[in-house]
Amino acid sequence: MLLNKRGQITLFIILGLVILGLVAGFIVLKSKVTETELSTGEVVEKTPADLRPVHNFVHECMEKVLIEGLKKAGEHGGYVEPLNEELSDKSFEVNHFNPTDSDGVSLSSEDELFVPYWFYQTKSNPCVSCVVSTNKPSIEEIEEQLEGYFKREFNNCARDFVMFTKSGFEIDEQGELEPEISVAEKSVNFFLKYPLKVKKRGSSSLIEQFYVTVPLNFMDFYKLAEDIYTYESEAMPLDNFLMNLISIHSGVSAYKLPPIHEVTEGYNYVIWIKPIIDRLMKHILILNFPYLRVKGTLNEQEVLQNAGSDLEGAFFNGSILNVSGGLEDYGEIEAEFFYVNWPLFLSIRPGEGEGIYKPLINVNDRFGFIQPLQTNTYKFFYDVSVPILVRLTQRNNSLGDSYSFWFSIELNVRYNKNLAQLSQGLGPLISSQIDTTTTPPDGMTIIEKTLFCEDNQLLSGVVDVSVYSAYNGSPIEDAIVRFGCGGYSSCKLGETNVDGVLSTRMPLCVGGYVLAEPSREMESVYFRKAEPLTTEIGVDNFVEIGLDRFAVKNISFKIIEMLGVDDCCAVGRDINDHEMVMLTVKRLLKPGEIGSSFTQTFIYDSEADEPMAIKEIKLMPGEYEVTANYFDNEGFVIEKECKHICVGIACILADEYVPEEPIGITPAPLGGVIMNNETGYWDLTAGDIYSYQDDVVFNILRMPTPTCLDDDCVLPTCVGLEEMGKTINYSKDFRNEIEPRFI
Repeated sequence: MLLNKRGQITLFIILGLVILGLVAGFIVLKSKVTETELSTGEVVEKTPADLRPVHNFVHECMEKVLIEGLKKAGEHGGYVEPLNEELSDKSFEVNHFNPTDSDGVSLSSEDELFVPYWFYQTKSNPCVSCVVSTNKPSIEEIEEQLEGYFKREFNNCARDFVMFTKSGFEIDEQGELEPEISVAEKSVNFFLKYPLKVKKRGSSSLIEQFYVTVPLNFMDFYKLAEDIYTYESEAMPLDNFLMNLISIHSGVSAYKLPPIHEVTEGYNYVIWIKPIIDRLMKHILILNFPYLRVKGTLNEQEVLQNAGSDLEGAFFNGSILNVSGGLEDYGEIEAEFFYVNWPLFLSIRPGEGEGIYKPLINVNDRFGFIQPLQTNTYKFFYDVSVPILVRLTQRNNSLGDSYSFWFSIELNVRYNKNLAQLSQGLGPLISSQIDTTTTPPDGMTIIEKTLFCEDNQLLSGVVDVSVYSAYNGSPIEDAIVRFGCGGYSSCKLGETNVDGVLSTRMPLCVGGYVLAEPSREMESVYFRKAEPLTTEIGVDNFVEIGLDRFAVKNISFKIIEMLGVDDCCAVGRDINDHEMVMLTVKRLLKPGEIGSSFTQTFIYDSEADEPMAIKEIKLMPGEYEVTANYFDNEGFVIEKECKHICVGIACILADEYVPEEPIGITPAPLGGVIMNNETGYWDLTAGDIYSYQDDVVFNILRMPTPTCLDDDCVLPTCVGLEEMGKTINYSKDFRNEIEPRFI
């Protein structure tokens, strides 16, 4: 008994010491913050009035650069400049042509719009041993990036205090910038040590400390993004949603995806081809992922209000992600999910090798005296990797406008299962084949790529690479020249001289390529380009590469409303406050060009001035594939009992009307534009591009609003839901009306 009492006393003493330590730590922390604020206030008070403009100027620069950095961090999943290795302390693999083999996605072929994956499968597709990882930065890493960004950008704001020295101030730096940025619960705090000795007309003062608070609830965005990431990495609900979409939109029909398991009898069966499936899959993803919502966010109710029937309600309820288990309320933030028409990885078996998918046919002719019975078994297995963009938005915040935080997630399905199910032995892969670490690819691959770029591999003769402007023929100085071969990483060989020429030796490769990239200062003027080259031992060669010059145009949209089914069109109007357009413009490779196509994506949402809602487009001569998706955020309602159907023998016994209740569809995908090989590309000449016209208008078709389930109804005007799927048909029929215009 005495031992028990002594043990209890010891326990209470330990708990008391722990609590005392926590209280003391809190008091010390609070006192430090108070001291910082008081010391900053004291500095302002002690600074002579005629010298305070310098203090205020530094304060304004701190606030300006910090807000710029926070906006950049929001655009890139917490990375201020993800591809600046010095700032991000990471090396990202960027593959514009195939984002599912990349470390993130991009809304443009230009690297500055790169959004890293917070959860993704790292190995190249198709993966046998799938490896998942994350590029999610910690709050501490974000703070360090913001501090590094401030150190780099401060003088661009301060400009060596020239405006003050011209006014008679003497400003002498007494030490280096020492920024300390802290992301708090409802603000971002910035303490700066920067000793400045300031003089003017006899007045003198030493200003050492500055303090700024930006009232942005950045931590709320980060916590919500982290909750979504954690929920996805543990339960993979987005991957399950993807598989549900495949299941819902599959069936024995040429207008659906190949079914997961279905059996029919008879001599008629359905065959699919891969290009049609790819296009249908993208269409399904574009239309359905915007329905996803997060429980506890501002726009959750937009989905709940649309549940017009049990079946529809089940779909909508299944689209709501309870990422925090009901523990968090993010009522000021909207969460949205987008698939933006990126290339995806899609492999379906059986039939993947030929790209033709058909059922397994079994003919039972045991009885020769009757017609044999044919059974068609449709059983297909899907391997899919899909990049998804997540946007977290607060429309009105303390900064006076909207703020958005973007990050991306790659969804993966293998053999109709998510990777977690496979790791549990519920599919062809065993658990040991799923590695949740950030282990890089096996060492042999890395060594091979490294050896390819070693100096002792430069065995060709001297190759003269001439890089010039395709616009006027002038040489391009400081262009970066690389050489690539097959799946190896390209090697940087050097930069061109003032004559636009680099003379260098190269590795040996049959069917290699030389890639020329503009310098960082010129990357907004010229687009990179590759030319094929086979190198041989000791053989000299010469390569000319003409880089296309960008022309920057302002973009706008005109909505062209159709007058009725197959009837076009009203005069184009401006986009209104409840409409959204997602536009992708992709320049196709010219004959002989190597590399990825140049792609730019724009999300125009008139309700907010988003960081990603770019107002400018870069164009150069060539053929362009244009894809636009139009959404009416107000949606529409299908009236109840708008369609008459009958049941019973010859419709005598009873009548019936459907649907039983009104059906609301919000947001409503009611149009767009498709300009491709089927409807006709957007063909731009040098005359189009380099004219004095600075604006380009993209015309977006808006389909007639559906009034019933199909065009056979009892209403005065019958427009069926099938209108929502006629974008490609109308783009072909009304090709002249949708042609973009320069003004």
